[in-house]
Amino acid sequence: VNDFLDDFLTARIGTDILSSQYLAITRPGGPTSVIDRQCDPVAVVKGAAQDAAKLCKYHYGYAPPIDVIDVGQVQFPFITQYLNYIMFELL
Repeated sequence: VNDFLDDFLTARIGTDILSSQYLAITRPGGPTSVIDRQCDPVAVVKGAAQDAAKLCKYHYGYAPPIDVIDVGQVQFPFITQYLNYIMFELL
């Protein structure tokens, strides 16, 4: 079952990236790629932490504090949507 789910999720992510990339390059005036060349991981993690806290408060009435420590200006090329998804799941 694990192998099937791994293959399914990998195929889904690949299809989603290809579809998103196609839509990005065909929309006039929008971004030309789904890859953010200057992805700010601190901003993405802070957004994911806020989303996780809202969800926690909605379901349990309380959310534990989440401290995001900024260690400096770090930027790297990445797909922001997937970094947000990964961080949200970890939180």
